[in-house]
Amino acid sequence: MGEGSSWLLLGKDNERNIGDILAVDFGEKTNKTEENSNIENILSDFNPQNSEKRGKSWIVLPGFRMNETDFIYWQQNGWEAEDYLPCCGIHSTAAAFGIARTVREKSNTFFVHYNCHASGKQSLVLGSTK
Repeated sequence: MGEGSSWLLLGKDNERNIGDILAVDFGEKTNKTEENSNIENILSDFNPQNSEKRGKSWIVLPGFRMNETDFIYWQQNGWEAEDYLPCCGIHSTAAAFGIARTVREKSNTFFVHYNCHASGKQSLVLGSTK
């Protein structure tokens, strides 16, 4: 990984899986995270203050164009940022690299991979590791 090709194998083999993809949102809106948006709806049940989810690490993987306002939003809600882009560079498979790296290296973790398109559209992948 990191040489321009990254792969993330998704399947249903519960005995062998090392993580789960819980939600994917390729929002059609151009809302910012501090406004009421799809991202807030998806994450409303997944936050570090939720007593059912305590004991796990909470990591946001800042993809392309995560601005300071977005970063502050995640920090204020208890998430740690894990910057993976210096390890793999900026290419079309960087998101797969960041997610695969987290699933392999960070056990007992909720993670969100967050990207923001130049137009303002946000996308995220919410997952959990074993």
